[in-house]
Amino acid sequence: MKKIFSLALCSLFIAGPVPASAGNALTDCILEVLQERLEKTIDKDFKDTEYWKDLLTNVANGTPEAVVQQIMEDYDPKSVGKDIGMKLLERLVPEAAGPIGLLLLANDAVYAYTEYMLTFYKDLHFQYFTEEVLKPSKTTRELRANYNKFISEFVDGGGSDRAVKYDDRKAEEEKFHNAFLQAFRLLYRAEQAAANRANAQKLVVKKFKIMRAQAKGDVEVAQANLEAAGQQASPANVRRFVKDADYAAAVREAARKAGQKPAAEKKKEPEAVKPGAAKPDAGNSAVKPATPAQDKPAEKKETKVTVQVLAQPGSGPLGNSLRLLNAGREEEGKTPPDFSAYSSALADASNKLVFGDMAASVYREMEQNISIGAEAGYANCQKDGNGDPCWQAYKRFQADQIQVKENLKGLGEKLSAELETMRKQMTAAPKPSDKLGEMFKTLGEKMGRADKDNSCNLNLSLIDVKKAAERINECKARIGYLASLITEVEAKTKEFQDFAASYDQKLAADYAAYADKLASNYNLAEYAGAGLDSNLLQNLSGASARAQQAAEADTSVIGGGRIVNLRRAISDNTARSREAQGQLELNNAFIALAAPLAAQAESQFKAQSKDGKAVDLETFDGQFYYTNVANFHSLFTSFFSGALTLLSPKISGGDPRETMPYKQGSIRVWDAEKYPFYETVATHESILKDFSERVAALKELGLEARLKTLQDILKKVTPAADKIREMTADAGALMKVFNRAGAVAKKLEAYVRPAQLIMLFYGTEYTLSAEVMQQTLDTYAKEVEEIKATEQNSVEIFKRYMAAPVLMEREPEDLLNARTALNCKKWKCSATVWQAYRTLTDAQDKLSAEKFQLASPVGSLAVNGKGVAQQASYSYEWSDADLAGGEMKITGTLQPAAVGQLASLKLSLDCKAFDIDLPPGPQFSYSFRPRSGQRYCIKVQPVMAGGKPAMAWPAADDYFTIDYMAGNRDEVKAFYDRFKAAYEGRNASQVMALVSGDWTAGDGTELSDLEENLRNNFRLYDEIKYDISGLNVSKGSRGWQACYDVAITSRIFKRSLKHEEKSKVCEDLGEEGGKLKLLRTSSGSYWYVK
Repeated sequence: MKKIFSLALCSLFIAGPVPASAGNALTDCILEVLQERLEKTIDKDFKDTEYWKDLLTNVANGTPEAVVQQIMEDYDPKSVGKDIGMKLLERLVPEAAGPIGLLLLANDAVYAYTEYMLTFYKDLHFQYFTEEVLKPSKTTRELRANYNKFISEFVDGGGSDRAVKYDDRKAEEEKFHNAFLQAFRLLYRAEQAAANRANAQKLVVKKFKIMRAQAKGDVEVAQANLEAAGQQASPANVRRFVKDADYAAAVREAARKAGQKPAAEKKKEPEAVKPGAAKPDAGNSAVKPATPAQDKPAEKKETKVTVQVLAQPGSGPLGNSLRLLNAGREEEGKTPPDFSAYSSALADASNKLVFGDMAASVYREMEQNISIGAEAGYANCQKDGNGDPCWQAYKRFQADQIQVKENLKGLGEKLSAELETMRKQMTAAPKPSDKLGEMFKTLGEKMGRADKDNSCNLNLSLIDVKKAAERINECKARIGYLASLITEVEAKTKEFQDFAASYDQKLAADYAAYADKLASNYNLAEYAGAGLDSNLLQNLSGASARAQQAAEADTSVIGGGRIVNLRRAISDNTARSREAQGQLELNNAFIALAAPLAAQAESQFKAQSKDGKAVDLETFDGQFYYTNVANFHSLFTSFFSGALTLLSPKISGGDPRETMPYKQGSIRVWDAEKYPFYETVATHESILKDFSERVAALKELGLEARLKTLQDILKKVTPAADKIREMTADAGALMKVFNRAGAVAKKLEAYVRPAQLIMLFYGTEYTLSAEVMQQTLDTYAKEVEEIKATEQNSVEIFKRYMAAPVLMEREPEDLLNARTALNCKKWKCSATVWQAYRTLTDAQDKLSAEKFQLASPVGSLAVNGKGVAQQASYSYEWSDADLAGGEMKITGTLQPAAVGQLASLKLSLDCKAFDIDLPPGPQFSYSFRPRSGQRYCIKVQPVMAGGKPAMAWPAADDYFTIDYMAGNRDEVKAFYDRFKAAYEGRNASQVMALVSGDWTAGDGTELSDLEENLRNNFRLYDEIKYDISGLNVSKGSRGWQACYDVAITSRIFKRSLKHEEKSKVCEDLGEEGGKLKLLRTSSGSYWYVK
């Protein structure tokens, strides 16, 4: 047994190929364990992907390369949204997080590029740029070359059909450059991604194989224990064994007890060995038993997990070792025991351990069982007197056991040493972070100088044109420095990239070899305590990835980010320099133009008032001047607002209903005398003089002329100033003068704007426009001159006609016009005018009065003292109470001028026949007794000498009528009192005496019917009450009309019968035989009682 580990011996101990069903079961078990273990490291979103399911299946089968390659090939920096698979690998294999992170960083560049390009294709020029620069470029070198060519031909090519106009050049070139930088960053990341993808794929595959080896070892431990306990090694039981510590402990306990005799039947284990021989000790066996981590006591639970103990151990290597254990304890008297079976089992187990077919924990347990069984067998053999043969056989077993232990120890130490050497080599290798540190030392100072240099921060507003030219030259020097620095940075960047790529490739290769050695000898490595250093690769690859990411950071001294920033800085500084140069040229041109104009503008800021005082137009307050200094505000709102309108030709002043606008409303022209603008000609002349002086003072300031001068200056300098985006200090000083000029011009423009008079009247606006004031002055002066001339002309005409009043009878036109023009409603007439006008009016009134009296001779007319109007119509209803002694008396007077001028004076009582002569003296009268029911129409007709009728009284179309009715309402009420008494007295004769013999009823009842009904009712009832209410009496066509409500209550005492009847009655009453009687009952009844 010297060469236990020879290939020939190994092949003898290997049981041959595993059946297909057994292989599938093993894979299923490994799949269960991997899923349970790995699910804890990922989120639910990853579990729902096809990547997750494929990974589990392929890793369990030992072929993870396929699915890892699929994920890596699916990942493409140009395919946005393919990150899910890479994220899953990053979670499952933290050791590969560094390379995977770099790949995802490349994808971030894709996102940024895609988002940027969404808004890039809006112009034909950008489509050209895409076709000629972006699409053909597959590397950063090609991109730079294509970009430079495009800029040279497209932007700078003035003769090209696609050339950009100068005004649009800067904006489009900036967009082209930004697109170039975005594409550069994308390609730069993509170039790095290819190497990172290969490294990441290699690392992930190796780690998955180690994971499978670990899971396979756990499955083998579970299978061995389950088979030894006689349990089915199904995926469910294996998973439970791995996951449930109580169940695993119960299975192990059942396996140990299988085949053992009850405690009462067992004999005490022998302790003595052959004298002089060392007692075999489990601790000195080939391999020390090691208690697996799963065998740690679990927390006690209320429900204990139990597994049935079998009569004999189950199958499998562990089961076989338990049989040997039991056999050694129970084989008493056998001379000698067969120790070769123990040696064979130990050799077979060690070969399985070395070649990866048995987990280290299973081997330790088997080795312990074999050692204890052999020792027990030897002890039993000694008791039966077979000491020497037993000792010789047991000694051979011990030698085999020691040899196995030494061989395993040697192989384990060799494996551990090789793995440690590989680990140290990976750890000691120069790292990208070291290389990056060297780059920082080399380029740090230069970058600091580049970052701190602010020579291109050209703030022209703080310097003059000479200093600006110097600063522009300094900026150009900085641009040259940055250009040289880019060349150095690109070289250092490539040097670092090559170093990092080489490091990552070597690290991936070294770790692959490390992982392969560990995976292929996993059980032996675990037995020797040389397990996987999980943090090794994670730390090294992570540090490399962080260094590469740090190299790409904007703060790094190298990398795509730094290159892009340097290029952007060159572009920005070039644009600033170009812009500053253009601004400098514009500033020089502006200064040449503006210097003389600035002095001219300043000269317009000072004015001089009429009294010689200086006026500073920069502080001049036009509204204050308008309101307080010149007092224009109160003059326009309180005086001109009414005077200019009232004196205008549009206002006649002759109609009392005539209105004129005033402020926000209107007033009657004849009410103007209540307002302050109603003045005499003399007062108007005084106000005109004062207003003329105010306008002259305003003109002295020359506001309009100064405004025009300033506007002309600003019109010249503004286009030149507008071209300048940033002014130098000396140009800015000149611009301050023009800004002051603009402020003054703006104020003056507001002051002299041609405001409407109506707004000045309202007081909502003001103006210092000399033109507006002069127009107002001219208008007012003209109106004052016209009313002055009107007064003078009217007075002369009045005096002429006062000397000959008879001339006024013919209504002369000049007098009529003078009187119309001078009615003193448009202005307050002077005392001279009033005197002349009153004298003339008195003479004219006297003449007119005499003419009127002759045209209308009757002066007044009355009937029983009630006046009769001449030109109005009235109708009256009279009763006896309106008469005087039962008569109507007509009295009247004649006009003084008509006395003695009439031929006759006629009276008519029906307005038709004038058949009554009245005396044509100063007073006249006529009396007569009227007839009841008669209408009288009173009218008097004068007749002039010669037979010509004068104006009648009342006039021809007017009338004065009286309807006379004898009696009164009180008599009607007394009549119904008598009617009530007769009715309640049930006296039909008395009732009928009050009814006319021609009485009629509206319902056709005849007088005989009335009498018969009344007599019947009066006989039938013992008592009748006749109650009248609401009596309303009015004049009727034949006399009086009465309407009332009647309630008739009738009783028959013997029968205790009471009857009520109600009716609304309307009746006509009139005189008949000198007495008042009922003529007709038009509605209602009082003669039917049911």
